[in-house]
Amino acid sequence: FWPRRFGVGSIEPPSRQGNIEPVPQEFLKSGSRRPTPSPLRPLIASNSPAFTDKMCLFPMDGYQQMLIPPSERARRWALGMKIVLSIHIVVITGFFLSALYIDAVVDLLGALIGYMSIRNPRGYNFQQVLCYSIYLGMDSFWSVIRTVLFFLGLSRTQTPLVAWQYHIYVATITSSGVFYMFGSVVTWKLYRELRAIFARLMDEAPPIHVGQAAFVPQNGEPRYSPVPVNENSDGVARTGAGIRDRDGFQAFSGKKYSLR
Repeated sequence: FWPRRFGVGSIEPPSRQGNIEPVPQEFLKSGSRRPTPSPLRPLIASNSPAFTDKMCLFPMDGYQQMLIPPSERARRWALGMKIVLSIHIVVITGFFLSALYIDAVVDLLGALIGYMSIRNPRGYNFQQVLCYSIYLGMDSFWSVIRTVLFFLGLSRTQTPLVAWQYHIYVATITSSGVFYMFGSVVTWKLYRELRAIFARLMDEAPPIHVGQAAFVPQNGEPRYSPVPVNENSDGVARTGAGIRDRDGFQAFSGKKYSLR
């Protein structure tokens, strides 16, 4: 009850957490096709109990997060995102040294979202990548406003600063805007690539309805068998659709009849 209701902890055994079915790399290349698509491959869920998994602004559900197996292009953008995260740590350090503690803590939470989105090399969380991209875009907007106010002489520091702290403060607030814009572009490119992979996987997958997991194809063949028909001594055939006798009468059928 507790994990399902509030999303705390994991309801899966440790051996099943983060299991990812590998996808052939040749399929992930642009324009390639997979011969036997499987609709289960893009729906990779990680039941990690980490708190930062719940911080994303756009979760898929209460406790599961969707992971997308990356292509080579997505891995390159992820490498650029790692560089963005490294520079983000430098900006956060500058905020701490210049006594901008609130800005530093908020940016630290945003950097954690970005790190959690690509921490698994076998699958990236495109929802958290989108969150981090939007976060950096919002930060770039506020950073530009802060820089303009600083050059107009309208901004004040939270506490008195010594000379070296003031220099760090000026360098941080004037350069952070450029970093935020650059980071938002890189993370947005990674998000678009992951969404393209997800769309290709979904386009090739047959539709799945609730309660029809047994009909998921496996190696190109459906995993179901016809409903067996049992004949009783009264000459009545019982099937999955109802009760039918040999004269063609089928129970539970009619215009005005409904099951309650």
